[in-house]
Amino acid sequence: MTAYILFIRDEPVHDAAEMAEYQRLNRERGSDGFDVKRLAFYGAAEGLEGPTPDGVVVLEFPSVEEAAAGTPVPAIRRRCSTGSRPRSTG
Repeated sequence: MTAYILFIRDEPVHDAAEMAEYQRLNRERGSDGFDVKRLAFYGAAEGLEGPTPDGVVVLEFPSVEEAAAGTPVPAIRRRCSTGSRPRSTG
């Protein structure tokens, strides 16, 4: 079953230098060989229920297992600490 991961930035970046480092780490890591598709990457967004997010990324993986393997949570949390706070949507 296809799985999607959404990254939602609620507010503008507060530290441009740290955000640049976060982006550099993501470019270096790339997809690490995982079959991932970028469906949305900081394009126009509109909040239909609640405030409009400052930025949205939507990634598609072939399965939940590949999504979990392709996004190591500790690494994401370290990278998200550079300019934004990660949050769980439960």
